[in-house]
Amino acid sequence: MFSLYKKELQSYYYSPFAYVIAALFLLVFSITFVVGISDLSGTQYKFSFPNVFYNHFFYFIFLIPALTMRTFADERKCGTEVLLISSPLNVFQIVIAKFLAVTTVFFMMLVLTMFFPLLTIATGGAVMWSSLICGYLGFMGVAIDDEANDIRGEERVISTADSKVKVMLIPTNEELAIARETKALV
Repeated sequence: MFSLYKKELQSYYYSPFAYVIAALFLLVFSITFVVGISDLSGTQYKFSFPNVFYNHFFYFIFLIPALTMRTFADERKCGTEVLLISSPLNVFQIVIAKFLAVTTVFFMMLVLTMFFPLLTIATGGAVMWSSLICGYLGFMGVAIDDEANDIRGEERVISTADSKVKVMLIPTNEELAIARETKALV
């Protein structure tokens, strides 16, 4: 299965396809970023990065299908579809390997977007890291309720009702735990 995963990644990055898709992705992301900061008044850039993520369905309507449809279309075009099906891998393993390759390509494009928070910091702006992390988690179906997340000191569910993934917050005292572990070691 790893060999098929590796072959799929190579097919993306040895052709200009992944680079064109990544450039298109970053173009749309950049336009959203520039529109977001152009609406701000004042001298300090500070806005909510999740708005950049949540306001665009472009990523899932055009980008993901463009990445996924290519996987089996290339097999058919090259005539290796029958060879792939007759390989020792079952259909589930083939689909999972192709899915993981597409997911890896997509996450590599998301890594490129980390340039924008760094640009915000470099220009003297402020980044709300918790908000940014929640924006990235939103790509995986996690939606965080801001009001529930602001309550401190109690165990609770902080994801929204329509979130595809349930997120629970368990408060801990990290300093106390580190001190106890250190005392036990010494």
